[in-house]
Amino acid sequence: MSIRVTLPDFPIEGGCQCGAVRYRLLGPPLGVYTCHCKDCQRLSGASFSMSMPIRSDDIELLQGTLAAYDKGSDSGRVVRMLGCAQCGVKVWNEPLAAPGMLVLKPG
Repeated sequence: MSIRVTLPDFPIEGGCQCGAVRYRLLGPPLGVYTCHCKDCQRLSGASFSMSMPIRSDDIELLQGTLAAYDKGSDSGRVVRMLGCAQCGVKVWNEPLAAPGMLVLKPG
């Protein structure tokens, strides 16, 4: 069985809960998956959270300030987590082991 997903026309815009951070995604994600690591479970309050790997060149920060902190992941790698400096909503991750990539947190 094959599932066909229809993507929106790009660019599309998104942002945080309070609206202080806005971004424009210029091209389609490289994929979409549900992450079940402990960090994502804590973030969502559920058994997973959604993740969309993208090329860092495919996103523009339109407004707002992102607060960053480096966190050791379950795998032992370091991930830079970036979120709205006002409301704290996580917007994307920067896997330091994969330069040029970001993991956008959709939803």
